[in-house]
Amino acid sequence: MAKVSTYSMAEERIIIDLNTCVVVQERIQAGRVGWSWPLVMAFIRFPLALLGAVLTFLFFTLQGNPHAFALSFVTSTFYFTFVNLISLALLIWLARREGLRLRDLMGFKHDRFGKDVLLGLLWVLVLYIPFTIGVLLVPFLFYGGDAFNHYAQIFSVADTGFSLPLWFALWAAFVFPTLNAPIEEMHYRGYAQIRLSALSNKTWVGILVPTVGFALQHVVFAPSVVGATVYLVSFFCWGMGAALIYQRQKRLPSLVIAHFITNLFFGLVPLASIFWH
Repeated sequence: MAKVSTYSMAEERIIIDLNTCVVVQERIQAGRVGWSWPLVMAFIRFPLALLGAVLTFLFFTLQGNPHAFALSFVTSTFYFTFVNLISLALLIWLARREGLRLRDLMGFKHDRFGKDVLLGLLWVLVLYIPFTIGVLLVPFLFYGGDAFNHYAQIFSVADTGFSLPLWFALWAAFVFPTLNAPIEEMHYRGYAQIRLSALSNKTWVGILVPTVGFALQHVVFAPSVVGATVYLVSFFCWGMGAALIYQRQKRLPSLVIAHFITNLFFGLVPLASIFWH
C-alpha cells in the first residue's frame, strides 16, 4: 500500500508540473501551442452565451409569449449548460493536442483537498469584496445620489407569469453549478491564462485578457444596460482576483470550490422561489 501511495503523490506532482508556464513554453517552442486557440478560448464563451440568449428569446417568441425577452434571462442557467458542454469539449480536445488531460489543467491533489476546501471558503469572502464594491458603486455613475432607489430596476426582470418547473429549479440549483464552476475555471484560468502568459512572456497579459472575456460573458445575464455595466465591472473584479490567486497558487481546486459556492447560492434562488410560493 505504501508504494501505491508514494506513486500516486509523485504522479500528482508531475500532473501539476505539466501545466506550468515553463513547461507550456516548451510546447510553444515545439510548435504545439500557438496564439490562436488561447485567444479564442479567452472570448468564445461570450458569443456562445449571446447565441444561447437569442435562441431562447426566439423560442419563446415563436410560442407567442409576450415576455420572451425576460424569459431569456430567467432560463439562462439552462442554455448556459450547453455553453459549458461546448467549453468542455474544446478543453478536452485542446488538452489532448498537448498530450494532457483535464486533470492536468485542474492540478488536483488528494492530500490537499481539506486545505483546498478551507481556502475555497476564504476566497469566496475575498473575491466578494471587490465584486460587491462594483455592484454598489457603478450605479452611482448613472444615477448619482439616487442610485439606491434604482437597484430593483437595475437587476429585476418583468413579471413573466411563468412558473418554473421543479426540474428546471433543480437543474439550476445543482447541475449548473456542478458543471459551470470547474469548466469555467479550467477554461479561463487553467487553459487561457497560463498559455497567454507563456506566449507573451508577460504575466499581466495572461491575467488581463481572459479576465476581460470572463467579465464579458456575464453581461448576458443582465436585463438592462446599467445592469450589464454593473456585471461587466463586478465580474471583471472577481475574475482579476481569481486570476491573481491562480497565478500564485498554480492550482485550481480552491478557486473551483469558491466558484461552486457562488453559483450554488444564485442557483438556489429558482428552487427557493418555488417553495416560497
